[in-house]
Amino acid sequence: MRRPLIALAATALAALSLTTAPPATAGDSGPTGDLAVQWESASLKMDGVGYRLVLRSAGGGEYTGYLRFSFQDGRQGKRLTVRVSDRGTRVVLTRANGDRLTGTIGQDGSIFLPKCYTSLKYAEKAMADSSCLFQEEPS
Repeated sequence: MRRPLIALAATALAALSLTTAPPATAGDSGPTGDLAVQWESASLKMDGVGYRLVLRSAGGGEYTGYLRFSFQDGRQGKRLTVRVSDRGTRVVLTRANGDRLTGTIGQDGSIFLPKCYTSLKYAEKAMADSSCLFQEEPS
């Protein structure tokens, strides 16, 4: 009697995990994907003002790249050199000046650096939700 119950429980758990796991698609970034793409802050996507993050793989979950601010009139700010470490669902962004920002990778693959305004000149605390949320730029 125990074996059929154990088999039934195992089947139910397997079915549950299939229905609750987020769908994976080729090219997804995020906890199981590659961060070596171009990213846009939500504010840049919404109104054309914000940061772009460009990353290249350095191997082993490490990335190098830069951040650059785009102004409303189309001007581009200076490039800020960065390193990013992918630690599963957590990321650490380190600027060339040594400033470190920690954040998370969402299930949708976005990178959220909740206190980016402490290190990025044009990011504001009041707008952190859109200034510090980076989404993969469409290719």
